[in-house]
Amino acid sequence: MQGIEQTARSAKNAARVIETLPGETKDAVLRSLADSIEQCAPDLLAANAEDMDAARAAGLQDSKLRRLELTGASLAQIAEGVRQIAVMQDPVNRVSKSWDVPVSGLHVERVRAPLGVIAMIYEARPGVTVDAFALCFKAGNACLLKGGREANRSNQALAGIARAALLEH
Repeated sequence: MQGIEQTARSAKNAARVIETLPGETKDAVLRSLADSIEQCAPDLLAANAEDMDAARAAGLQDSKLRRLELTGASLAQIAEGVRQIAVMQDPVNRVSKSWDVPVSGLHVERVRAPLGVIAMIYEARPGVTVDAFALCFKAGNACLLKGGREANRSNQALAGIARAALLEH
C-alpha cells in the first residue's frame, strides 16, 4: 500500500492526463462506470452487506446505517446519476464570460479549467464515492477520496469499478 505522499503524486500525474482527455473519452468512461455498477450489483451488495454487519456489530446509529446501506434501487440511482453527468456538456476550456476593454483594445475571456487534484473526506456514504469521482472526472480533475471507515468495503469495490472503467478507455 502506498503512502499518502506517493498517492498524492500519482493523483497529480493522473490529473495531467485527465485534463487533456477529450469530452467523448470522459463520457465513455462514465457510461462504462454506470454500466459496470449495474453489472456488478451483486458484488457491490455483498461488500456493502459486510460493511452493514460490521457497523451493526459496532453499534452504529440507525440513521448512519441508513446512509451506509446500498440496495439494488440505490445502485440503479447511482448509475443513473453517472449517466446524467456523462451527458452534460464538457465544462473544460469553455468560455464562461468574455468582454472587451475599450481603452486597451484587449479581449478578455474567463475560461473554465480543471483545478488538478481534488481531495474529499466524507462520512460513510458509499454513493458519494461514485458521485465525487464522476463530477471530478467530468471537470477534468483527479480526485483523492476518503470515505468513512464504516463503508470501507463498499468504497473499495466502487473505486475498483471506477478504476476499471478508466483503464478500459
